[in-house]
This record gives sequence, structure tokens and C-alpha cells, in this order.
Amino acid sequence: MLLELAVRHFVVIDEARVRFAPGMTALTGETGAGKSMLVDALAFVFGARATTDLVRAGANQAEVEVLVQADPARVGALLEEAGVDWETDEPLLLKRRLERDGRSRAWVQGAPAPVRLLRALGERLVELHGQHAQQALMRAEAARHVLDAEVAPALREEVARAYRAWREAEEALAALRRAREEAKREEHWLREELARLERLQPEPGLLARLRETVEAGRHRAQILEAAGAALGALEEGEPNAAGLIGEALRMLARASKWHERLGEAEALLSQAQETLGEAAGLLREVLEADWNPAELEEAETRLEELRAMLARHGTDEEGLLALAEKWRRKLELIEAGDWDEARARKALAEAEENYRAAAEQLSEARKRAAEGILARLRPELDALGMEGMALRFAVEPSSDPRDWREHGWDHVALLARTDAAGNWRPFAEVASGGELSRLALALRASGGVDAPPIAVFDEADVGVGGETAWRVGALLKRMSREGRQVLVISHLPQVAACADHQITVEKTMQEGRPHVRARVLEHEEARIAELARMLGDRAATQQAARMLAKGRDIQP
Repeated sequence: MLLELAVRHFVVIDEARVRFAPGMTALTGETGAGKSMLVDALAFVFGARATTDLVRAGANQAEVEVLVQADPARVGALLEEAGVDWETDEPLLLKRRLERDGRSRAWVQGAPAPVRLLRALGERLVELHGQHAQQALMRAEAARHVLDAEVAPALREEVARAYRAWREAEEALAALRRAREEAKREEHWLREELARLERLQPEPGLLARLRETVEAGRHRAQILEAAGAALGALEEGEPNAAGLIGEALRMLARASKWHERLGEAEALLSQAQETLGEAAGLLREVLEADWNPAELEEAETRLEELRAMLARHGTDEEGLLALAEKWRRKLELIEAGDWDEARARKALAEAEENYRAAAEQLSEARKRAAEGILARLRPELDALGMEGMALRFAVEPSSDPRDWREHGWDHVALLARTDAAGNWRPFAEVASGGELSRLALALRASGGVDAPPIAVFDEADVGVGGETAWRVGALLKRMSREGRQVLVISHLPQVAACADHQITVEKTMQEGRPHVRARVLEHEEARIAELARMLGDRAATQQAARMLAKGRDIQP
């Protein structure tokens, strides 16, 4: 149950605090006084989309608080999951603030919380019906939404999953076919380019090695000359480095035992002798290596082709290896395409069958829901003066895949006729504005047992008057007797007279700015005066008193 609503700097409301009681409460006041702003504030604190125009002119921020007595069975698990510390026998305090720069913050039980938590709590606690609830019935999907509210969420989710799987299988087959067509168009080029690439046998570092091979081949004469001269200087010439080092070592060997430094010099020359031998070995390898001039030509050709391929594809050796793998897969796709397409077609057929089965179950569930809703609606419509109007839901499945959606394959329409011999036509074409409004109210009043405990109606009585207005008031009063707290904004004295409590909203100008005040009418005289104002004659207090008495006596 909503216990209290506190509003600061919200649209035209400077500051207002309203306490609510169980049962049915009517919010009344002059047109434009700000009654709907209270409903908007309630929607805001329960997570509705916020824009900066909600902040009152001249203020830096808007703030709304509500105090709610909540059933732990409805919100306990949600709050526990969110880590909110809440004693279940205490009221639940929710607050939301909107800064002038558009930033929004929220609190639950005084602790910071995400706005999505407020929204989730609102879905469990409050049912808000705005001024245009009846217009929603005119949208094409409205009838389906009415039925789906009665269908198990798990079944609707199963249809959505089956639809997504079907679309994915359909796209997979289409993508496979596109890839095959692309590969076939490129097949000749792919095979030639892959053959060239495989002849090159690319690997990391190949470009550098080929460059080295080509440079060595082109300068072979200089290399041999240098190697021969170096080898002669080291070992084969007279004199040579090896002989001179050997003579030095023989001399040092005779005297090194008498001086430490001679021993150190001897060790270093021994190392130099070993190094000189290794260098000489490398020079002999160069001089004795077999040489085939054709190798140079082959290396030059391979280097040129490699450079061209790297430039053509804008990559390096590793990139060429990745391209080769990609091209092989494309060619394999052509060769194994029939088998792959058959498999994809089979997967699509299975996904389609799964969707058909789930969509058919959803259709049957909707038809059953339609029967239950119409059975509950009939007494409500009769009470609202719509005895002569017959209603039915048309649920027509479509086997055309172009009509398939995540919400199923049904075309759902709410049809009506005003006499037994008449044709069924869309309800929105048959009904007047008042009848649309009354149907919207009847749908809410006949909601399932899991309906939120707080129901808020913003001018649900639009388009009605006279005796029908009394019926609307009685219906709202009955809702409040069935375990729900009902708040209704109304311009009709008949509806207001049926309420257990009444709050009037007044707007005055203070220092050139509008100021909104919500005042609970605690005494009967105050309610009679407000009803007289609503009758359009402040002097009609006797008539207003009779209306208030009638509203109290109405048995919903």
C-alpha cells in the first residue's frame, strides 16, 4: 500500500507531501491544477524515463520520495538479491533525484541503488494507467498484449528463443550460399594464387634469407678473394698469423713460470690461437663450398616473386600463411559445399519445426486466455453500460514465415458487434471514446490475481457521465475492496463520491510562479464543498451531500 508521496521541485510542484490511506482515494481539482503531476511523480520514482524538463524552473534538482507498505512475497527476493537491508514489517522508502544536468540517482531504504531496481519494484507494486490508456487499445498490437498478460512468460520466452534460433539458422544458410557463390566466382584466381604461394613456401624470415643468398651470389668473386687472402694471412701465407702466434707461445712457455704476467699473456695467446683456428675453418668452408650459378638465378626469381606477393596483398610472411589457409578453406567450401548446404538446410528445417510447435502452443494458450478474459469482462462491461456490445478475440495463426515474429505467428484482434445480426468489426472502429475508456478500465478491473496491489488511474472516466459515471465509481470502489489500493484522478463528482478518501489539488500563483498544494479533505463538509465545485455550482451543497451519501451507500 502507498503510504506517502513527497515531491520537491517537480515540474510545477514546488513542494508537496501527500499521505494515503487504504481503499479508494479520489484526487480532484481544477483542470491544470497539477493532479497528473502527482501521477507523473509516482511514475518517476518507480523508474520511468526522466528528462530535464521535469526539474521545476529555477531549481537545480527534482526529488520524489515514496513510503510503501510492501508484501515480502512480492519484493523480498528482489531486495535480497540487490543487497538491500529491509525489515519486512517496516515500510519501504524509495527516493529518486534528477539533477538539472540530467543525472539521475536513486536510493532504497536510504542506500544508493540503481534506477532499474526502482523500476523492478514498480512492476511488482504499482499499476499506472495514464490519461491515454484507452488510446493504447487502438494500436494494432494491443489485443495481443492483453492476451499475453494472461499467458505464462516461460511459453512466450520459448517462442522468442525458437524464433531467434530459426532466424540464425536461416541466416547461416544464406551466409553459406553467399560464401559459396563468392568462392566460385574467385575459384580460378584462388587456385592460381594459392599455387604460386605454395611454390614460394613462405615462412617467417624468408625474405631476409633470400636477400642474403642473392647478395652472396652476386658478389661471389669478392667473397672468394677476401676469404682466400684472409686464410693466407692466418695460416697459409709466409709469414702467417698462426705461425707467429705459435712462435710467441713457444717463447713464453720457457719463461712464464718465472713471471705471472707472462703466464697471463700465454693464456690469452692460446685463446687467440683457438679463435684463429675457428676463423680459418669458416674461411675454408666459404672457399670449399660447392657453387651452382643456377642457385643464384633461382633465389633471385623467388625473391622477386615473394616481394611482389607481399606487396600485392599488403602483408608479411605470416600474413601470407594466413591467406593460404583462408584460400584453402574457400576451395574446400566449394568442394564440400553440397554436403555443408544439406546440413544447413536440415538445421533450418529443425529450427522451423521447433518454432512452429512453440508458436502453435502459444496460439492455443492465447485462445484459452481469451475465453477467460471475456468471461471476466462481461460482468464489468454490463455494469459500465455496455450490455449490448459483444466482444471476441480473433487469434489467427499464419503459416507464412514473413509473418513470424518473436511474439509468435498470430494475428490478434479485438472484435465487437452491437447486435447479434451485425458483423464483427475491430473494436476501435465500433466503440466511441467513452466505450474505449470503459473497456480499458474494465480490463484493469478484471485483471488476474497477480495484479499489483496499488492501482492508479489518471482520468479513467473520460468520455462518460450520468449513470455510467456511478458505475465507473462503483467498479473502482469494488477494486479497492478486493485487496487493492485504488487512486483515481477524476473530474466526475459521481466517481469522487464513491471514494473512501478525497484529496484536492490546488494551484495558486505566488510571486509570479505557480504553487501546487495537495490537501486531504478530512471532513465531510470539505468533501461536499469540493463535490459542489465539481458539479459546477458551489452553492449546490445539498446535491453534493446527496451524491456523497449515495457514493458511500453504493455496494460495489
